[in-house]
Amino acid sequence: MDHIDRVEPEPPLVGTTVTSHEAAPAGTWELVGHPGCELLGRLRALTSGETAPLCPACGAVVRWRLAYPAPNGADGDGGHHAT
Repeated sequence: MDHIDRVEPEPPLVGTTVTSHEAAPAGTWELVGHPGCELLGRLRALTSGETAPLCPACGAVVRWRLAYPAPNGADGDGGHHAT
């Protein structure tokens, strides 16, 4: 029988950017590319399969930059589970 190795995708790099409505890997994202907004620099955790949101203050399409990727194999909650 043939052996099939499971290849894990490379984790996204810190500094990766996405725009509102794009799929984003799990991690903590920083609001960028929205000059003059009071929320510029705000952090937001996104889970696997979640899309990058609009600006929470004004609803504009914005860019988000990955500040902290979720640990490999985490289900979007940083590997922490409530007990």
